[in-house]
Amino acid sequence: VEQVTPNVVKANSSVEAFSKEKVLRSLRLACQKRPVALDTLTDFVSQLETRVAQGPGRIVESALIGDMILAFLREKAPVAYVRYASVYRSFENVEQFMTELLLLQDGAFSHGTDDGE
Repeated sequence: VEQVTPNVVKANSSVEAFSKEKVLRSLRLACQKRPVALDTLTDFVSQLETRVAQGPGRIVESALIGDMILAFLREKAPVAYVRYASVYRSFENVEQFMTELLLLQDGAFSHGTDDGE
């Protein structure tokens, strides 16, 4: 069985091979000093690679990969999510950062505990 490495189309239209190491490195940086086990990250990266490889034509937009990473981090480590989002979405000012924090907070409360309503 031949395993084909999927290709990633970046925002500048360049194409490169999917790199598990690059994704894992960015996740480890975002999760630094957060309670997320390395096994959790490596399992996610393996699942991500499988999902990308199963796509049509084995080509995927980098934005889709970034969105999948953000969804994972949002669930596992909200602080790491904000760290990753600040780089991935290229926040240029505090207002953009605050907007993302408010969206994260609203999402966390919509999935939060029963408040007696």
